Amino acid sequence: QGGVRNAYWFVLPNVEIKAGSYTVVDSNQSTWSHNSGSNGAGFAELKGVKLAAAVSATGIAGTWNTSEGMMVLNQSGSNVSGTYNQDNGRITAAISGNNLVGVWIESSSAQRCATPVNGNYYWGNIVFSFNGNHFDGKWGYCTEAPVRPWTGNKI
Repeated sequence: QGGVRNAYWFVLPNVEIKAGSYTVVDSNQSTWSHNSGSNGAGFAELKGVKLAAAVSATGIAGTWNTSEGMMVLNQSGSNVSGTYNQDNGRITAAISGNNLVGVWIESSSAQRCATPVNGNYYWGNIVFSFNGNHFDGKWGYCTEAPVRPWTGNKI
């Protein structure tokens, strides 16, 4: 992003957003990304994840043996945070139904992101689907879609 700070904004609204047309409103339109291809008009990219029907994922707090190492999850309502062994890993996410959507953050990684999340340049998106004491998940680097497997079993 040419050294621009805060070029990416992430929001986890933890609500269902129905299909439709929406208007993105910015408090300062001069800060929007634009180029000659957009004829100087601002542009935004919105991404979503379709979640399964709401079924409460209870009991996910605790210790998990995962493909990325041991992980401890804490849950407060729909907010989930956690830590795991690999590169001082942390998770910040929200749960809706049986699905956890958020980001992983590490002190180092194979790919450095252009912009930081929570002050770290090593992060990516995660989506986990819980089924009792097991989850099947995916992760990705930076802003890419989560496609790499991440699985776990509760201890």
